Amino acid sequence: ASAPDAPDRPARVARAAEAAAAPAVMAAAGAAAGGDDLDILLAHEKSLWAFAILCVSVVGIFARYLDHLEELRVGALRLRNSNLFCATFTFLVSVSYISIIILQAGSAGWRGTIDVFTGATPLSPTHEFQARVVHSVMLGYMCQDLAGRFIWGNYKWGYIVHHVACIVGLVLCLGHGQSAMFGCAVGLGESTTPVVALIEISRADSMHSFVLFFGILLNVVFPFRVALFSFLSYHWIVTHPHSVIKIDSDHEAWAASAAGYVAMLTLTILNWIWWKEILATTMTILFKTKVSPKKD
Repeated sequence: ASAPDAPDRPARVARAAEAAAAPAVMAAAGAAAGGDDLDILLAHEKSLWAFAILCVSVVGIFARYLDHLEELRVGALRLRNSNLFCATFTFLVSVSYISIIILQAGSAGWRGTIDVFTGATPLSPTHEFQARVVHSVMLGYMCQDLAGRFIWGNYKWGYIVHHVACIVGLVLCLGHGQSAMFGCAVGLGESTTPVVALIEISRADSMHSFVLFFGILLNVVFPFRVALFSFLSYHWIVTHPHSVIKIDSDHEAWAASAAGYVAMLTLTILNWIWWKEILATTMTILFKTKVSPKKD
């Protein structure tokens, strides 16, 4: 890529992220048009999953490759394209999950949403199809980000464990009907990811006022993410119909439920660890004292 094209890259990456997510989201929304349309889409559902995973993976890897080219040119890894893709993509996916799980299945009410969270109200076939399409999109995102970390050697154990746990949960959603529970966790939990990505973009461009603003916003919203995962981990084991303590004879269903719960519990623990790190960083910034250099 030539240097004059560099300023246009973030805009291209954002448009590509929207284009990658749009076909799957539009197909999910179109499932509500009628039973015949839903039957047609269900007949090609796995092909739609594969298409969504491929689109997101290609765009995500391309964004990371642009960052690699920039690193070679300027001698510093800024990850602006990857973070812009991440912010745009996770925002669109979060909006899709919120629309399906809360506004539609939960009837935009507190009681209805809680019933969906805890499994008391199962998803309708249309909502289940919509959720699975968005799961496939999210699965592609997790796979490409995990692959990019290994390709370019960006090993951070917390993110790797997080992505593996999400991949396990999303695969179970696609194959064992855990869409509502994990959709709530992934969809609402990832709603804070754009804030993190915007902090990284602002830091890379030395926009300190934006770093401060998004840092304050992250401190406000992240406790809700921690509370959500803790709430879902409790209800999955205690009240959910797919709980391991409520499945007796079906060994395959028990194994799927156990794997899903381990994934959810892993994500819950990671979110508590990250919240602790956020608080520690915030306290360091707020109460940092300047030490004057010692005189000889």
